[in-house]
Amino acid sequence: MNYAEYQIGPEICKLAHTIRRMIESSQRHKYIDNVLGSTNGWVIGYIARSSGDIYQKDLEKQFSIRRSSVSKMLSSLEEKGLVIRESVKGDARLKKLVLTDKALKIHAIAEEDRAEQENALRRGVSDEELSAFMSVLRKIGQNALEQTKREGDNTYL
Repeated sequence: MNYAEYQIGPEICKLAHTIRRMIESSQRHKYIDNVLGSTNGWVIGYIARSSGDIYQKDLEKQFSIRRSSVSKMLSSLEEKGLVIRESVKGDARLKKLVLTDKALKIHAIAEEDRAEQENALRRGVSDEELSAFMSVLRKIGQNALEQTKREGDNTYL
């Protein structure tokens, strides 16, 4: 196999850019991005998909965001009528995050868009091909992670 013919990094980078352009060209994505902004969309999706109660500290941990940044984001989502902070019995300081009907509708639109785009990416790819691709992709990701850790040891400095 010719190394120059198969360079993984550039191919993955090209693919990532192509997929990003596909996503950003979607009319649903443009609508959601205008209403929410990308980070807010991730937060609403996380809250909507969670099986239990979600609190500010959960968002801080999940997205590695500082308390002040999450607080500002939640204030913005409240102003847009997308999130309500509800008091919790037994601890007046703790506020559960609840999505409004408006947020749930936007989330449903986003999920529909995501499913449509996933189907477009999988078109013509068999289950066996997809399984092999995902296996190789995970191995490449693990190799990159291990290399990053090795490079961080400062052996050459």
